[in-house]
Amino acid sequence: MRIRGKEELRICYCFKQRTIYLLHAFKKQKQQIPQKELALALSRMKKLT
Repeated sequence: MRIRGKEELRICYCFKQRTIYLLHAFKKQKQQIPQKELALALSRMKKLT
């Protein structure tokens, strides 16, 4: 999910059954998601399964 404004935010989320889980949100600084931010979101997603 992308939220646009003066500062752009990225929100990592996933679905499990009929529930949406927000895993991580951070301020966008570059086009690509930083590896640290992606690793954190993925580790949180693994805890849900």
